[in-house]
This record gives sequence, structure tokens and C-alpha cells, in this order.
Amino acid sequence: MQNSKNITSKDVKTNGSETFGNVVKTIMRNNGITWEDIKLITEFSNDTINSLINHYDITFGRLKVFRFMFALALYIDVDIIYSLLTKAGICRTDTIISNTAYEILEEIPEYLNEGKDELDPIQYAIEKVNSYIENKIENDRLARMLKLH
Repeated sequence: MQNSKNITSKDVKTNGSETFGNVVKTIMRNNGITWEDIKLITEFSNDTINSLINHYDITFGRLKVFRFMFALALYIDVDIIYSLLTKAGICRTDTIISNTAYEILEEIPEYLNEGKDELDPIQYAIEKVNSYIENKIENDRLARMLKLH
């Protein structure tokens, strides 16, 4: 994996020898994203973040993975997020959760752009993501599990 900040979605796709966790760690390190950043946005514990990054397997809960990816998408190019999801064995399916998650990922760059003049553009984007989730997912429990903080 490259040591530069400019890891591309192609790098993620073509470096099959790297595990999901190693790629995520490299991307986080190279972009200055800390576990604390992820904890604040997702309200995940250190154990959950550790499991996602260091012990990920295909059976890990999709809602947690999507929420983690929403948090990363606030800092890195969304095309890299799509490649990470593919590397994790998650593809878009015709379900409300999958469709909503991918729609949100498509919107995050626009939310960040809209909020660029706000005091806290990331918080602005988080609020827009949560509003999107509330409007799209009728099941309150599922919506709470996807929302950022």
C-alpha cells in the first residue's frame, strides 16, 4: 500500500494482498483520521472500532460497517469508500438499508461542499446525513443504528 495521502480507489481494488483492515489503517493514518474521530462520529467503542479494522470478516454487521464508512467518507474520497466496501465483500443490493447507505455515500461530498462555509462543515454533513436517514428509513431502530453523532 502506498505511503502517500493520495491512495486511490484503484489502489484499494488492485492491492489484493492487503487485508481490509490494513487498507483502512493506512488510509486513516495517511489522512490524519484517528480512532477518536471515528468514536466521536459513530459513538463506537474502541472494541468495536478494533473489531471493524483488525478483525473484520464478512459476517460483521452491515449497519456498523456502513456507519463506519459514512464516518470515513467525511474525510476521504467516496470512491475509496466504494472500493473499501467491495474489499469488505459488501455490494449494493436492492434493500432499503443498502440503497439508503449508497445514496448517503453519494450525497456526502455534496453535503461537505454545501457546508464548507459553516463553522463546522463535518457537523453540517453529519446533520444532513441524519436527516436523510430519518426521512428515508421508517423503522426507528434501524435509523438509530445508521445515524451519526
